[in-house]
Amino acid sequence: MDDDGNFYFGSHSGNFYSLSASGDIRWVFSTRTKIYGSPVLADGQVIFAGGDGFLYALSLPHGSIEWVCDLKKGYSGSRSQKLVQAAMHLPFTWNRKRLMNMDTKCWASVNHAAGQLFITAFGKGLHVFDTAGNELWSYDLGFPRYQLAGVVLDETNDLYLPSRNGRIYRFTPGGKQVWKRKVLPGWHAWGSPTYNPDSGLIQFVFSIGESKGVVLAVDKTGQEQWRTKLKGAIHGSVAVSADSQALYCADFAGYIHMLEAQSGRIIRQVRLSRALRALWTTPTVDAEGSVYISTKDSFADGRVVKLDRNLEVLWEYPTAKALSVPLLLANGDICFGAWDGYYYRLSTDRST
Repeated sequence: MDDDGNFYFGSHSGNFYSLSASGDIRWVFSTRTKIYGSPVLADGQVIFAGGDGFLYALSLPHGSIEWVCDLKKGYSGSRSQKLVQAAMHLPFTWNRKRLMNMDTKCWASVNHAAGQLFITAFGKGLHVFDTAGNELWSYDLGFPRYQLAGVVLDETNDLYLPSRNGRIYRFTPGGKQVWKRKVLPGWHAWGSPTYNPDSGLIQFVFSIGESKGVVLAVDKTGQEQWRTKLKGAIHGSVAVSADSQALYCADFAGYIHMLEAQSGRIIRQVRLSRALRALWTTPTVDAEGSVYISTKDSFADGRVVKLDRNLEVLWEYPTAKALSVPLLLANGDICFGAWDGYYYRLSTDRST
């Protein structure tokens, strides 16, 4: 959302949208396939990564192309090379339950700090650009090359991220590797890590299959402080409470969990849905400690739920299944997208 109240977001149609503050479509930009990550606004541009493996920068306010970078460069190759790469990755991209190949080239959201853009994607893995589209440095995260999670920054702009092969990393803003740790070989990190400045810990989420999930916390030296098993796979990230004392995360089994930030101890867990792959996203936490999350309740139906800091349900808004993270505005309004093709804005009247 920009200073004029305009909204920017991608969709599974492959379209990237800008809406006015009143919800009117201002412009649409089409890409080749689904868009999973969130954009950033920087230097008069809106910048996002598409599922096609390209990093796009569109000018504001009109949405024309400023620049495009191919994050897959060096790994596209000839048709035969692409087939070999696809075959090598089948154990990591083929979803047995859905009987489909999940070969999206970029899942992550762009992060931005001090004029630098941080993104992960298929191919080399980690890329850092300036806001003019010049690549500053990159790092090869290895095989499998379908990276899933993005980057988190601390107060010095050092960056932390996991790789698809169960490792976690810390780099300086200039690209120097501070450390690398192997923590959960064979597990996948779908959600981006979270940094808690009060505890100084970085929380990573890992999953294997769709039934096992772990939240892992390390300090800035990369030393593990705790790990907590959840009831299902985790495809979102951890949210930190306003007072930094609690962590909230959700899993495929339909549970939302409240953890003690310093120890990882589970304080409370509440099941919000029994649907298959019920909770995909990251909770949103406001300054008063209330928690918002979108749900999938069936193939077609879902809700947005508001809970208090102890995970007691305050209200529910029924909609189509909703797999986007609720956006909380300064006036308390909540915005989200749903699978009925609509983007919603709920007024603060529902937040009382």
